Amino acid sequence: MHGMETARNYKLSPDLARYLAAKRNGHVIDNADIESVNSGDLAEFERMYRAHADRLIMMDGAYWIETTMPCVNVIVAHDDDYSSRAAATTSVSLGFLPLGFDARGGVYRFPLDMAAEAMEFARAWPLDQPLDTVDLNLSDCPDFLSFDQCEEEIHGFALSVGSNLVRRHEQHRFHKIYATAPPLFEGDRLERFETIRSSVLANNDITDERANLAPLLPDMLELWDVVKRARYAGLGAPSTQSLKYVKARALEMLDNATIDVRQIVSVPGF
Repeated sequence: MHGMETARNYKLSPDLARYLAAKRNGHVIDNADIESVNSGDLAEFERMYRAHADRLIMMDGAYWIETTMPCVNVIVAHDDDYSSRAAATTSVSLGFLPLGFDARGGVYRFPLDMAAEAMEFARAWPLDQPLDTVDLNLSDCPDFLSFDQCEEEIHGFALSVGSNLVRRHEQHRFHKIYATAPPLFEGDRLERFETIRSSVLANNDITDERANLAPLLPDMLELWDVVKRARYAGLGAPSTQSLKYVKARALEMLDNATIDVRQIVSVPGF
């Protein structure tokens, strides 16, 4: 929720009025004139900091860190033409699953043993230039490096849609342009939104606390349409050009996903 327009926004440090031309992260905390902190946020930060620190080990005098699962990235980017027919620039590379929230939209990740599927997926986009790829020689990829590609993609899409939806609701509560506006959601829609909000805010991949967002995706998409698909920088929403395809792909994956009864009963309303 970084940068959210809230009642506390202008109490953040360094003060925006004094450091307007500088980046906040470029200042030493001892010089920030901090008067108060949000104790809940600070406790959460310390918990996540410890989780990161626990991934560090030292071998032969060098630091190593535990990584997430390696993967094949298919990155689909569009230019500034918001026409639905705009062509894409697509690249394929090796990487790792994101640890925490993935702020970039348009990144599709496949297990190493699905490199062929990743290439097929990349070539399916209408391109305005040759596909940029790396040599994926992954024929001897061990089974333990695999992961459920559908589960990862659905979770990432749901977390992005849900986060943009939650932020839009928060801005409705605080931003001056909505001061006289009616409530964003009421009745059944409000109940469903509160379920979505609690699940999105409970998700924390850094501390290995992943919320089960997949069953909530249809409600997320419906309520996101209500707020005109509000999107914010850094919250990973798909581009306007690719949203229709990404939405259909995610819902198809959801229909074909393996049913886990333990996850279903954890979702309010089931």
